Amino acid sequence: MSKAASSRCPRVLYLGDVQGASARYLVGVLSWLGYPCTHLDMHQPPPAALHKGKRPFDVIVLSDYPYERLGRESDARVAQLVHDEGVGLVMLGGWSSFTGLNGGYRGSQVAAALPVRMADEDDRRNVPSGLVAWPSAGHTLVDGLSFRRPPVIMGYNAVLARSTSTVVLSAWEMRFRGRGKTPVSDLGAARPLLVIGQHGAGHTAAFTTDVAPHWCGGLVDWGRGRIRAGDAEVGEVYVEFIRRLLTFAAFGESAL
Repeated sequence: MSKAASSRCPRVLYLGDVQGASARYLVGVLSWLGYPCTHLDMHQPPPAALHKGKRPFDVIVLSDYPYERLGRESDARVAQLVHDEGVGLVMLGGWSSFTGLNGGYRGSQVAAALPVRMADEDDRRNVPSGLVAWPSAGHTLVDGLSFRRPPVIMGYNAVLARSTSTVVLSAWEMRFRGRGKTPVSDLGAARPLLVIGQHGAGHTAAFTTDVAPHWCGGLVDWGRGRIRAGDAEVGEVYVEFIRRLLTFAAFGESAL
């Protein structure tokens, strides 16, 4: 994959994660892609620019960004920008996303805009044996990506897909049982991993695992080729997946 793969560069507002730590993965990929990015970490309030202009950003990413940090005013503003102005909205999984330990998004306007229904209580699920990411439906977001060696993730936020949404990727839990000295594996139930939908004029997506360690497991190493994205070395398919996800959210499927 080359940087030329993306002909449109969405302006990204990235809220969440920790500067210089977990945030370095997504910040590094966005820099490598050449996407203009405003990043504020999980301890910082939303920027004043969010409340100025008709379409101050093309896509808003919430990743481990507590609802209490977003606040009611910005919650309403984000939902309005998505519905009325077609700004994309992506929520990534984590302890401070969805209804995670510090998330608190259930009942919010952002939650109503997303293509999933959130749990009433803490929705974090840690899976030490891993879950295999696999396509659930043919879609441009994942068509052509290599699943010969699919990424294995280690945790997720448990959500339900809305009836009007599309589950693009599922996460299949790996289970093991003994047979002598050799473990035998099979797959348990599938969980929604990437769900997409629409809220008014805007495209929305819920990716229920993280894009940085520890939950993301092997996701950052997806792909044989290696890319140095800022301070992080990641797999080429990982970068292409993020490119497609944010471009879709910002501009729709026709931009992919």
